[in-house]
Amino acid sequence: MNIKQVEQSFQTDLDGKCSTASQGMVATAFPNATYAGVEMLRRGGNAVDAACAAALALCVCEPQASGLGGHTMVMLCLGKRYLFLNGSGRIPLNLNTGILEPGDLEAGYRSTTVPTTLAVLDYMNRHFGALKWKDLFGPAIAIARDGYQITQLQHALQKKTLQIFHQNSSEIGQAYFLKNGTTPYEPGDLFKQNDLALVLEQLAKKGVREFYNGDIAHAIAADMAEHQGFLNIEDLVRIPWPTETTPLIFHQKGLTIHVPPPPSPGRGLLMMLELIDRISSTSTNHCLPREMIMAEIIRTTLTTLACSPVQPEKYCHNHDPLLNDSYLNKVSEILLTLKRPGNSSMIPMPKGGETTHLSVMDKHGNSVGLTQSINSVYGAKVAAKGMGFLYNNYLVDCDREDPLHPHFLKPSGLPVSMVCPTIISHNRRPWIVTGSPGSDRILSTVFQFLYHVIYSNLSIDIATSEPRLHCRPSGNLTVESERFPSKKIDALKTFGYEFDWHDPWSFYHGAIHTTLMCQESKGFQGVAEFRRDGIAAGLD
Repeated sequence: MNIKQVEQSFQTDLDGKCSTASQGMVATAFPNATYAGVEMLRRGGNAVDAACAAALALCVCEPQASGLGGHTMVMLCLGKRYLFLNGSGRIPLNLNTGILEPGDLEAGYRSTTVPTTLAVLDYMNRHFGALKWKDLFGPAIAIARDGYQITQLQHALQKKTLQIFHQNSSEIGQAYFLKNGTTPYEPGDLFKQNDLALVLEQLAKKGVREFYNGDIAHAIAADMAEHQGFLNIEDLVRIPWPTETTPLIFHQKGLTIHVPPPPSPGRGLLMMLELIDRISSTSTNHCLPREMIMAEIIRTTLTTLACSPVQPEKYCHNHDPLLNDSYLNKVSEILLTLKRPGNSSMIPMPKGGETTHLSVMDKHGNSVGLTQSINSVYGAKVAAKGMGFLYNNYLVDCDREDPLHPHFLKPSGLPVSMVCPTIISHNRRPWIVTGSPGSDRILSTVFQFLYHVIYSNLSIDIATSEPRLHCRPSGNLTVESERFPSKKIDALKTFGYEFDWHDPWSFYHGAIHTTLMCQESKGFQGVAEFRRDGIAAGLD
């Protein structure tokens, strides 16, 4: 691992995707959100304040990915303290599976869990922030009131989800997020959200309890009751404050990698890194294409995670069979002798495909990796009447077969989570904060990024731009077309892979947003995903 090479080979660009700064760095999926975070740093706030303001801004300008009706998970480094905030949203107490109809869990009012985003942001601000709660809302309110320009990506996603919007009995979601309530907005259209601006102003003035047991809470409950949803006031008044847990850690190449414990799939990322570490040190690994090794590590890990769910409150890192040395050695040996793709039966994975991730670091060494989501693209496709935000559809990611499953569909249960905000430290100092959206592709995206940095010594901008692949438990290989050399594709074909082709720079393959605090010099580097709309920017 050559940290000096990684840092010195970084190059900035003119469009803000790759940036440097001296006093702190913010990388998010939308320019307005990045600027909101930088503004908090400029006002004397820390990385926590910047992350909260950026997250609130994303709730406005990236509604296809997150919002006030979603969930938020956070990895934090505060001085020398590392912790994870688990913001999983509970299944409503009023859940009645007996009245569910086909499609209810995919979209609509019955697909929603208890929103946690505001509870998590408030908790962060009260316990670790430097600015006042009301100070965090200014940028988000301004974006909602003044509007922002619809991007090509948002236009495409609205086209993709148009039929699902129209299929829902409520027209509220269509009225808020489709042009004239019927068609996708065009790229460049100014999109204003006046109702959402008013809600944000109320939250800034009255505090987070307004959302959970004030007028907003009662409006949500009434809206849900009107449309036969399960979420009610009893769920909201039990404010879903996040729980603080200790991250899982992995030591590799002189680095310490901090990942979230269950219910997040950090153990899966550690399994991937453990396997690549063993295989990379094996002299025979040159006999197989690197892409096949990566694909099989991804496939094996996703299969193992699906077959080995754990109860979060009972999880013990030291007794995790996925991370047992003898098991990992056996798996790595099997992978090196494969002649064809693994033949695991197809295992259902979480269905959500849209999320957002942001990374922030400040001059004091505070670091935040925050991932928030409403699950699928545009979540439940239905919005809170008179309030302008979408509900999540996390119930689609619950198990419906096994009552003993940790994520079984039952009142007060938890849906599956695939988010994995990650912090890497060197010499006990934070070095890199990263993460990605993408449901089950989150692990494969972050894994490939870390591999390029740690094992190939690529700068964070080049590591982000490298072509990506993903391998499902079935063995189907999804690949960005035209981005891998034909020789490598031909080699993979000889091993018998079935290919699912995606466009170059595919939305499907996640979105890395990364900040780096230089170890060999002073200052910060930041990268925003080339496949999405965001930028990285910092404070000088």
